[in-house]
Amino acid sequence: MNRESNSYTFLFIGVMIVGIASILAYTSQTLKPLQKENIRKEKMQNILSTVGVNVSPEEAEELYNQYVIEELSLRNDGTELMVMAVALAEDTIPSTPPAASANERVPVPLVTST
Repeated sequence: MNRESNSYTFLFIGVMIVGIASILAYTSQTLKPLQKENIRKEKMQNILSTVGVNVSPEEAEELYNQYVIEELSLRNDGTELMVMAVALAEDTIPSTPPAASANERVPVPLVTST
């Protein structure tokens, strides 16, 4: 096949696109569990940081399980929407709750004496 023809150029481009797309799709699927784990740890880290416990992502899960025993998700009017597991030390309670719209859920950590 003549390397200077248009058909060779389009064939080469097509093979490169399919090859690179396959590599990217494989990489994306392979990294998906790690991404989900990082997101989960980041959420734990953010919950802890809102109550004044600053941790690294590596420590987040251990300290989260240590401090948090129960978490409520409340509607704006204060009615309970759902209960999840979470607990925080008494001296780390934020002084004001976050503002929310009428339909937004507000997670509220329940504090227990340690």
